Amino acid sequence: MRKTEERIARILDKVKIQEREKKKRKNILLYSSLAACAALVLALNLWLFIPYTVGGYDLSSYKDSEYYTLMSKIGEMTYSPETTNHFEQFQMAFKKATAGDEFMTPPTDPMQSSSASETNPSHYEEVTNNQTAGVIEGDLFKRSSDYVYYLSRRPGQWKVIEEDGVKEIYVRPAYLLRTYSIKRGVYHFISEFEIAPQETHRFPFSDNDELYLSEDLKTVTVVLSEDESYSAKSYTTVVSIDVSDPASPREIGRAMASGFPVTSRMVNNTLFFFTRFGILLHPDFAKPEEYLPQFGTVGNMQPLPMENIYLPETADSASYLLVCSLDASTLALKDTSALFSYKPTVYVSGNNIFATHEIRKESEASFPIANAQFKYHYGYTEIYKIGYHESGALSLDGSFEVHGVLNDQYSLDEYQNVLRVVTTSRDDCYDSQYSYATEEGVPDELQEILDANKDLERPKCNLYCIDLDDFSIISSIEDFSDPDESVKSVRFAGEKAYVCTATGDYGWNGGYDWNDNGMICIPVNDPVFEFDLSDLDNVTWTDTGTIPGYSLSLIEFTDGTLLGIGYGDSATTLKIELYRREGDKVISVTKFELENCSFATDFKAYFIDAEHGLVGLGVDRRDKSDEEYLLLRYDGVQFFEVGYTFEIAGGSYYYSGDLNRMRACYIDGYVYMFWDSRANIIYIG
Repeated sequence: MRKTEERIARILDKVKIQEREKKKRKNILLYSSLAACAALVLALNLWLFIPYTVGGYDLSSYKDSEYYTLMSKIGEMTYSPETTNHFEQFQMAFKKATAGDEFMTPPTDPMQSSSASETNPSHYEEVTNNQTAGVIEGDLFKRSSDYVYYLSRRPGQWKVIEEDGVKEIYVRPAYLLRTYSIKRGVYHFISEFEIAPQETHRFPFSDNDELYLSEDLKTVTVVLSEDESYSAKSYTTVVSIDVSDPASPREIGRAMASGFPVTSRMVNNTLFFFTRFGILLHPDFAKPEEYLPQFGTVGNMQPLPMENIYLPETADSASYLLVCSLDASTLALKDTSALFSYKPTVYVSGNNIFATHEIRKESEASFPIANAQFKYHYGYTEIYKIGYHESGALSLDGSFEVHGVLNDQYSLDEYQNVLRVVTTSRDDCYDSQYSYATEEGVPDELQEILDANKDLERPKCNLYCIDLDDFSIISSIEDFSDPDESVKSVRFAGEKAYVCTATGDYGWNGGYDWNDNGMICIPVNDPVFEFDLSDLDNVTWTDTGTIPGYSLSLIEFTDGTLLGIGYGDSATTLKIELYRREGDKVISVTKFELENCSFATDFKAYFIDAEHGLVGLGVDRRDKSDEEYLLLRYDGVQFFEVGYTFEIAGGSYYYSGDLNRMRACYIDGYVYMFWDSRANIIYIG
């Protein structure tokens, strides 16, 4: 019996041992599998997340191309090596594959005309304060003696419709050409024409939308910003609309060019428009649309020939300023030119186009004191002259440089074959080796040099007069302002030049700073200068002396005065001021101030009628809920509000809230105002 029990015990022990061995083998297999999985995950993560360098380009197959030198410069700028990993590449591929799921195809929803067609308008009436006589600038509105055309825009919106049951659809953003008939003291909404983007494009909306009305009053031409819905490609689109029947506008032509719209001009039925075309990183040189500016229509875009492209030695950015001239009636291309690396500041005179490119020059100076070596940085603006001819042909005539940078297009003016330019220069000097410091500090002799060069860093205001035959400087007035002032606004008027300078601005921080007592307002002061340019060998000038605030724009007004619109003694104070030259001094005649408000800052948004002493602009008072239109009249002594400050009323189913989109005009004793889908009128006599 005992032997049997022992035998059973041995069998059970053997079974237990076998079970332990089996379990051990399972654990080993499990741990091996887990280890293999962990190794695989680790390897996958290493493959996904370990960074690697991409970049580089090969132009060997393009050696015979007319664009080879340009392509080489673009390659240097856009193919700098960068670090990425496979995970980032998968993310980009996934986003590209799934883009667009949230968009819906909008329906057509044309507005119905509110009245029948009127008789044809009789003549063109200019409503824009153009910088140059005979050179018409685009605006948000234009008018004839009987009609006003205003360029509005509709944001993207969800709309409920009742077709086969109630449903909600998304209506894409669109531009809207609104037409109003105007009679004495009455206006009627006539029609609203929707300008739709191309099927695969969208309108991103920009601040550079512009509209023109032909002199024969039959065509409205609109310059718009457009881009592809799911790519970074941007275009400037020119749309021609037949308005011979104002109640039934219809599109009759469309053309496109690469890049965002900058500005445009109309001269004798030739439309000049300008775009800024930026090149993305790592362009595919087999695809000209990725690195060459183009013009044409959707599906038929053609690159500019290299002979029409200016490539400066000072090129520092992979972008173009593209210039196109079109027949405004047919949108047929007359000529194109492009300036590589040039910026969007453009001035068009009666004979020429001037474009600008800011550059930095560097020089070194060594001193025997403590082996100090300094680098001097000087800011210059290269100005390129493009001649245009009656045929619309463009000629690349060459460039010249002036010290400093320009404030805007009004800082340039051509007069009797002389280009007058106002700039702000601000240079700097720094030690490139940091070798002058010793345990005893900076030697006194070297400190004197450093202190003397601090003067480089303060802004200086300058005026230059350039002979356009040989680009020589005929006259220059450098550092004419008080210390630390920069140019805020400029206006040329024949042999006069008016310049407003200031010690600061109400920029990103609203003119505020902090001290031990909390936030304080930093006062900004300015003088307004008047220059006499009748004798370029003896330029003279005078100014107002220091006054609070500064003007964003200057323009000659009534009774020999100069009108300035801008800031008062704070970022929330509107100041409208008149100046006049009396003897050897420019004085302030009168001013109107409105505190605790924001206001339009675009010059084209200012209604200025010098003949009737009128000034108007949009304002937003902090103590009121709605934006208003402020209308002032100058009675020869001071400004006063006309009747009252009134709100824009009517048709408010969409509006942007952008004060810079308000427009107004004076007709037979009435002031008409337009703002997106709104309009109003007031009688002022």
